[in-house]
Amino acid sequence: MKLNWCINEENHKNTIPADILYLGNRWNCKSKTILIVGNSTKYLPIFNNLTISSWSLEQLINQSKKSNNSSFDYILCYHSLSELQFKDCKNILAFLYKILNKGGEIYLTLLSKDSYFYKHDVKTDNNLYINQKELPKLLEPFFIKNIEYTKRLKPDNKINPHFYILAIKL
Repeated sequence: MKLNWCINEENHKNTIPADILYLGNRWNCKSKTILIVGNSTKYLPIFNNLTISSWSLEQLINQSKKSNNSSFDYILCYHSLSELQFKDCKNILAFLYKILNKGGEIYLTLLSKDSYFYKHDVKTDNNLYINQKELPKLLEPFFIKNIEYTKRLKPDNKINPHFYILAIKL
């Protein structure tokens, strides 16, 4: 996938976010494994040196209900856990912690309660919104290495902030 810096209009369907490029460089090791959760399969070429597994959110939920022998060095949940309620997300993260190798990293994004959509109760029924105080409880027992809070404007000028989180299994 190639970046085109000459485009006047942004089309997120055809771009690779900077944080994904960073992770591709950070995690670019042979003989390591990565689990990509959700619809982030368009980023597979970025992780071409890794052994890749890809599970939909539904597959992940089903795997969490079985005894599972899978293990991964890295897990990417890029805009994929937002459809879960807090308790369900906590359970899924506990499962991901279990299948992540010691010293492994997980990168995930979560919607912020500072969002226009949350504050105005638009499109919030099936989405998990969280504030910074709730993050440690949700991510326990992961060690949080980095949290970035980004406010992005939608085309209609509505603020849609997210948390971008890199966490480790110690």
